[in-house]
Amino acid sequence: MAVEQIQGQVSEQTRLFERARLELARLHASGGVSLRDVWLQLADLVANALEVDRVGVWVLIDEGRAIRCRYLLQRSSKDVFQGAVLRAQDFPEYFDALRARRTLPAADAQTSGLTRELRESYLQPLNITSMLDAPIYLEGRVVGVVCHEHIGPQRNWSGAESDFASAVADNIARLYTNVRTRRPRYMPTSGTSWNCIAWRRWVASRRASRTTSAACSARRWVTRN
Repeated sequence: MAVEQIQGQVSEQTRLFERARLELARLHASGGVSLRDVWLQLADLVANALEVDRVGVWVLIDEGRAIRCRYLLQRSSKDVFQGAVLRAQDFPEYFDALRARRTLPAADAQTSGLTRELRESYLQPLNITSMLDAPIYLEGRVVGVVCHEHIGPQRNWSGAESDFASAVADNIARLYTNVRTRRPRYMPTSGTSWNCIAWRRWVASRRASRTTSAACSARRWVTRN
């Protein structure tokens, strides 16, 4: 491939990501728009920009011993999934990587040291070949992760793609902070984990089942410093 062609592709990708970053920055959870709709806008925008089939937000629960899928969009089918749980005791290397790295690029997700633990229970059943994950930070701590999952030929993630993934994570944190500021009544009281209260109100759709809502309200987790 000619040098000029490679440079042209890089330049086009840079322009694409700049446009996508601008659109992400304009996303806002206003009073007239459901939070679920804002999330779906973000996921669809990101899936198209990175050309991946699946984009999902997972949040830490149970004092950081597990992550739960809050929303995951599959672009090809427009299906939305939620509720799956992955536990640190089953995937210790992956959880360690979430706390040690800004992004987790895995071209061959099924053999990469960052994600290979997920092979049998998650990657193979879903035909995921490559992953690009970015931890979500709030107040200096990891509170979740946004996962960009590719189905098809393996993807060698570029530096620009990794930078974009971290920008996606930062925008998710911004949206949460916006909601938390706008709705102070949802702030957790002492001894109550924000994972159960504030995050649920951020990502839960107005169509969430009463059972799920009641279960989360009833559970109280203590956040350790």
